[in-house]
Amino acid sequence: MSALILSLSQERIKSRMRLALGRPPAHNFSRGRTDEQKLTNTLTRMRAEASTPVAKDLVRRISALTQRFEEILGPDKPLSTHEMKEVVNESFSITTSDGALPFRTTLKHAGLNCRKWFNNKFIMQIDKLAAYHRIPDTLARAAYRKATRPLFSSIKIEYIEAYQSRLSPVSLTGKKVECHVHAEVQLVIHYLQSAKTLPPRFIGSSKGACFLCHLLIVEHGSFAVSTWHGRLFDQWTIPDLAEYTPKSVATLRAIIQRMHDKASRLRTMPHPRRPYPLTSRHNLQNFPKFSPATTILTVKHASQPSVIQPISPNHDAPRDSPDVVDFSEPLPTLSTAGLDKEATTTDGSETPMQRSVRTPTEDIVAPPAQEHSVASNLTSSDEWWESGSSKSTITGSSARPVRLLPNVPRFAAVTGLEIMAEIQSPAVGMMTLKTNDSYDSSGCHVIRVEELDAGREVTFDRRDNEPSIILRFQEQERLLCCVILEWA
Repeated sequence: MSALILSLSQERIKSRMRLALGRPPAHNFSRGRTDEQKLTNTLTRMRAEASTPVAKDLVRRISALTQRFEEILGPDKPLSTHEMKEVVNESFSITTSDGALPFRTTLKHAGLNCRKWFNNKFIMQIDKLAAYHRIPDTLARAAYRKATRPLFSSIKIEYIEAYQSRLSPVSLTGKKVECHVHAEVQLVIHYLQSAKTLPPRFIGSSKGACFLCHLLIVEHGSFAVSTWHGRLFDQWTIPDLAEYTPKSVATLRAIIQRMHDKASRLRTMPHPRRPYPLTSRHNLQNFPKFSPATTILTVKHASQPSVIQPISPNHDAPRDSPDVVDFSEPLPTLSTAGLDKEATTTDGSETPMQRSVRTPTEDIVAPPAQEHSVASNLTSSDEWWESGSSKSTITGSSARPVRLLPNVPRFAAVTGLEIMAEIQSPAVGMMTLKTNDSYDSSGCHVIRVEELDAGREVTFDRRDNEPSIILRFQEQERLLCCVILEWA
């Protein structure tokens, strides 16, 4: 998906890189002026403000990235997929602290003025380039999560050809301007003409909707958008198509009339003067925490009598049964969040990895847990894996951990609680269940079962030097179980 999005966005990515260097975009090259000296001044001021090691490293990486832009943007040189992926991934890494934080928080943690630099016209282009990694990554994670996986079971990417611009005498200046059909309008028209297609409830885009797009969607009544910036553009238009049916014409005329009436009423109301809002990105103050790789841990209260025998919280495993077992052969990097080598590179090895616990309506989803590390030399490792793999559910009486394999859900069960663990290909790993209190609670991530609400996410951090993670499930301060997740 990422490669497809990059291939469709080559010109836009080049324009973002040019703007980051203080050059006009390619489509406006003949009329634009160069602000390269302003970029130099911006980086100089940023270096002067950087007083912490984190801030200095951030400025260094931004400077190195702009130099890379210079190298890539040769005259009439097409961008290769590798080069696009390189700059997009590095932009993502810089602005999100390797996938751990939104850009505002990255700036704040570095001790820089987040309002000043977040809105800087050069620096913001790097954040916009990062979206070409962030968006497909978010879709991929949603497709993997158990709660949303069915929505992606049968989808395809469909490209809608953009309408050509047209000159119009209607403008704020009184001169003819080129009118463009915005993406939201294009989708509304597409679904208006596709009567047999079940329309979506939301129209999504990487940008907020403008004033007229939002007004059109509101008056249409069948769709919604996640956000809008409210800018008014005189180049906005609705396409006039010969393919419209009489019903479509009547619908659009009624919508336009309602838009006209509402705009006329707004003109009579006083409005305070305010600066133009950002149009090319959402408000990232509410940016969701995420990690580029996810595995799901689903926790649900047993609504029906459990077929598993109740386990006493004080039950101890046999003394001779090891808590952790080693592999005779090295395993790929693992994590309940499907943390593989490639994902680690994207997320970064020095910053915390985000793990989340999701709670859909029926299930309490705990995706982000991480696992625990294994190591020892057992001569019967093949035998152990064979016996461990045959059990789909572990309980407090289980003597050994179970192996986690891609597309093979594993379950851990105690009284009234069932936990499902999955791991993303190509990683493998293991899960151990403990119902005694043998682990120091100060080193555990505590999950209070009574506080898990539907739709609520809980996140955990794991640094690269931490070999495992322990999730401690409690109810009213009473230990239910500990789930140990480990990777090699």
